[in-house]
Amino acid sequence: MSRYLREIAMAETKTNAAASGPTGQAPVSPMTKVEAVRQALARLGKKAPPLKIKAYLKNHFQMDVNRDLISKYKGELTHKPGKKAPRKQTPAPQTQPVPTGNNSKGILLEDIGTARALVQRVGVEKLRRLIDVLTR
Repeated sequence: MSRYLREIAMAETKTNAAASGPTGQAPVSPMTKVEAVRQALARLGKKAPPLKIKAYLKNHFQMDVNRDLISKYKGELTHKPGKKAPRKQTPAPQTQPVPTGNNSKGILLEDIGTARALVQRVGVEKLRRLIDVLTR
């Protein structure tokens, strides 16, 4: 057999051996990293540390996955959908009631006397302007 044919035959043998997996088993199906982490969590449990998951992925799927990526996928896969942390509600600012001037007792005799003294002291026109300014 010529050297050229031997090289082709050896290349085919290597290709077939690589396709059959590391131990001669059926070929390992290509899968996503998240699916591999999902299967590792199913096998090792939800509380498995990322380094143990990394070793499992390396041994069973021949995948080298970064520990941070495993942590991210693990968080996404183990998080229960629909469960969100309750939002903190800030209390409404306390407002002081604005006095309307409408006293439930009505106008007292003392108030009338005070108004009369103001009219005499500053005059009707200035008192009206003052009331207008205060009511705006």
